[in-house]
Amino acid sequence: MQREEQYNNDTEESFEKYYYYVNTVKGVNKIRSFYFWYEPDFQSIQIHNVNFHRGNKIIRINSKLHVEKEIYEKQIAGDFYANDGRIKIYFEGVKQGDIIEFSYTEKGSQPDLKGSLHYQIFPFKHNLRGTNYIRILNTKPIKTHAINWDPKIIRAKSKGLFSAEFKIETDQKIKYPTVPDWYSAKKKVYFFDKVSWSEYVNLNIENYELAKAPSIAVQEKVKIITKGIESKEEKINAILNYIQEDIHYLDYDLIEPKKSDVVLKQGVGDCKSKSLLTIKMLECLGVTSWPLIVKSDGLDERILNVYSGQIFDHAVVEYELNGKSYIFDATQSPQKGNLKDKTVSDFRYGLRIKEGVNELTKLDWKSNSTVDITTVIYENEDDLQEDQYRINSQVVLQGELANDYNWVYNTYGIEKLFDEISEDVLKNPYRRRENYEKEYFIEDDKPFSVFKFRSKNPTEKFESIHYNSEALSYAPPFLKQWSEIKQLYDEDLGEFFDLPYLEKTNYLLKTKELPWMEFTPDTVKLENDWIKYNKTSWKENDSIYAKYSIGFFKKDLDSSRYKEVVKSMDSIHKNISLILTKEKTKREDYSYEKIYRKQLYTMFTMLFVFLIVLSLLIFFIIKRRKKRKKYLEKLKNEISNLKKQLREKCTLDSEKSE
Repeated sequence: MQREEQYNNDTEESFEKYYYYVNTVKGVNKIRSFYFWYEPDFQSIQIHNVNFHRGNKIIRINSKLHVEKEIYEKQIAGDFYANDGRIKIYFEGVKQGDIIEFSYTEKGSQPDLKGSLHYQIFPFKHNLRGTNYIRILNTKPIKTHAINWDPKIIRAKSKGLFSAEFKIETDQKIKYPTVPDWYSAKKKVYFFDKVSWSEYVNLNIENYELAKAPSIAVQEKVKIITKGIESKEEKINAILNYIQEDIHYLDYDLIEPKKSDVVLKQGVGDCKSKSLLTIKMLECLGVTSWPLIVKSDGLDERILNVYSGQIFDHAVVEYELNGKSYIFDATQSPQKGNLKDKTVSDFRYGLRIKEGVNELTKLDWKSNSTVDITTVIYENEDDLQEDQYRINSQVVLQGELANDYNWVYNTYGIEKLFDEISEDVLKNPYRRRENYEKEYFIEDDKPFSVFKFRSKNPTEKFESIHYNSEALSYAPPFLKQWSEIKQLYDEDLGEFFDLPYLEKTNYLLKTKELPWMEFTPDTVKLENDWIKYNKTSWKENDSIYAKYSIGFFKKDLDSSRYKEVVKSMDSIHKNISLILTKEKTKREDYSYEKIYRKQLYTMFTMLFVFLIVLSLLIFFIIKRRKKRKKYLEKLKNEISNLKKQLREKCTLDSEKSE
């Protein structure tokens, strides 16, 4: 309903006040408690008024307010690492129709920011309606930068403090368009007081203590890691492998990294701390390197002049070797191979933490991931009854994609690996694990792995393609991933949209030519600035082959090109399927003819058995009837004899009595 937010950078105090209108039973259940996180090492929390506005009454519950304070301390081998704190407020007794009012002050700020202003506002959650009031105070003039809206910011100066305040109102649920991860569709306002990137660079140089020489402990560790290695490149690779494999990731909240000796001793660190240890180790080899501050999803061009660390969320290392610069991400899962195989995400822009830097650097990026898929389709006679077939597939992964799936396999096992490759690479999340035999092979010293799986039972179906429902075809798995982009509508599109996939994909299909197939070889090519697609299909001996090659040159495009992309995809959709018969009934006739013969044979067999059983039954009935008749005649004769004997006896007795 309403939120008030004030931040005084001079006193390091943040005041927040909330009004929530609980107008449904669902709202009552959701608002029974409210919690927020803080940093207990340098922050403290003071809760102010907590009131229920019920009709014309104000119910003050401070005296019986239920509050829980939780401190989560992280330790490594008994040594302190970091703290996290959480405050949870329980709104016991709240009823439908109440307005909840509560406020608190958070005092203290990150010491490593050295008093500089770093603040950003996300005015509303997408499902809340109401008014948001924001006021910022600072000892220096306040710089602001807004994206996706233009707020009316009122600026003033009083008692030596500069202020900036504004409000935002919304009366309906907010719907955000679909955009790439690096591009924000939400309303944001950034507050900062620096006038150039050089000020933030100098702040980080001080925090990283880059001028300090590597410690004795770091130097000795480098000697151990590189012992017996001759070339400089291999020594660097050994150090980078050690950082990724033996120094584990653990979150740490300050922008000032942990000292290298501490990270070395504890064996854990966050991105900044692992990066600093890497820099100090490379320094022992005479390799020049520096921290590179980035945003993990990629940095938006609209905020390149927001001179504040709040636009970043990650730190990596950039180093020089033989006149070339390389970027290394210390937090990546272990990356096999040489230095060129240690790729990073597409950060788009980065800030180099080195003397004299006063602007962001546009970073080059290229994926080294490739996927090679080979699928063999085969049928048994029984499979034809359900219009199904079996598959024998091999997926070859190279580059960073291999490293990622190797980590999944080593961490969770082959069943989880099967699920992820089915969903992410083959775009078929409905495959059931138990229906396939699976194998996975990992190359020891390079980013290369092979995943094989084979149907135990007929599990796949031929499809009727969209432009001709009577045609039966086989559609390659990546066809399904492209349908995702066509689900976007004009109102869902943001300023940019993602393309379906990034990795290069090569696909080879083989299927035995069966009598019902009416296959015609074809070749299709398409190339523009965002995709290169080739398809070739042919017959060889008694088999049909199709070879596909797809490469994406870009990750995303601006929305003005959406219709062009959809048109290209429609063209590819029409030609990508391997058409096995032009008329669906051809295959059905072939299938049903076999099925009919089997059914007819089964029917005659059952009829023959029935007749034999019936004949035997009639035979036994007739035989039993004859036997019964014979028995009845014998019984009748015996009765007649008894009657005769009885009459004779009666006659004899009568004569005696006379």
